[in-house]
Amino acid sequence: MTKYRSKIIVKYSVLFSKIFRYARYYPEDIMCILRFFVFLGLFYFSNWRSPNNAEFVNLVYAYFLSVPISEEELSFYKDNLDQGNFSRIQVILSYLMLPIGIEQKLFSRTGIESHHLARVKLVQEILPPAEYILDLGGSCPGSPEGALMVMGYPYNPQQLDIVDLPQEERIYDQRSEEHPQKFITPDNLTKINYIYRSMADLSYFPEHTVDLVWSGQSIEHITEEEADKVIKEVFRVIKPGGSFCLDTPNRQLTKLLVRRGFVHPEHKIEYTPEELIAKIQKAGFIIKKTLAISPMPYSLKTKKFSKLEFINSVGLSENTTQGFSFFIYCMKPDS
Repeated sequence: MTKYRSKIIVKYSVLFSKIFRYARYYPEDIMCILRFFVFLGLFYFSNWRSPNNAEFVNLVYAYFLSVPISEEELSFYKDNLDQGNFSRIQVILSYLMLPIGIEQKLFSRTGIESHHLARVKLVQEILPPAEYILDLGGSCPGSPEGALMVMGYPYNPQQLDIVDLPQEERIYDQRSEEHPQKFITPDNLTKINYIYRSMADLSYFPEHTVDLVWSGQSIEHITEEEADKVIKEVFRVIKPGGSFCLDTPNRQLTKLLVRRGFVHPEHKIEYTPEELIAKIQKAGFIIKKTLAISPMPYSLKTKKFSKLEFINSVGLSENTTQGFSFFIYCMKPDS
């Protein structure tokens, strides 16, 4: 009996320590929950009935988010509740800071999985064709073809050079193997070369040689000073009329998700679209297209990150500022 009681004490001690830690770091979440359930209780008391889904969503916006609701937002949450895609508890918890393990159990999939699908759509439908591609940070564990080809890039380049860190310099990916430095894909005979070094050092490449430089979720892994150098070097190595395409997390949204630090521990900086566009234009590039990846207009408006909106945002939009990540497609002038 004593041993059983000890186990119970340990179990609940751990639970209460987690609750205390959560309350310490996210007191605003605790206050939002308390305020909402107080007003939800008052609704039950005054009406003697459960609110319908439209009323429930209005209550969430009024007493949990403390912002007015638009018809589009009301329709999004109400329709999904009516169809059984969301539960009411999921709507509430989607706005809170939750450990990834709980998030995976609570929702049908994680927002990061949905975001990957949106990025796959970008690679397959938006990136331009090119014969010689330089991919910055594009290695893929288990696939020597690299991330760009694995995501379904629809064209057959003659050569793909992938710049990535050597294994011993990787912090969170040290167990993944280094691929052969030279590799030929069996299906389309693309010649793939690996150059193991920091993407901040492109001195290996001669000027005016590359048709397309692709930086997929990598520029945030280097410092702002290194990024300035990279953009300048990319301009040097691209042929006149060639393209520079990149995507990166949008700080306007990521700061709502992670209130202390960045969305990945290896990130050195996360940009807003305006900040990065200004850097690229300063280097001499002409902006051809910008897009939002996984647009989240409701989260941006309410200043509260909704994981349900993230999970259901598998697409692209023209309003660049609304994306969890954003995409820039620019070109080097012909002369």
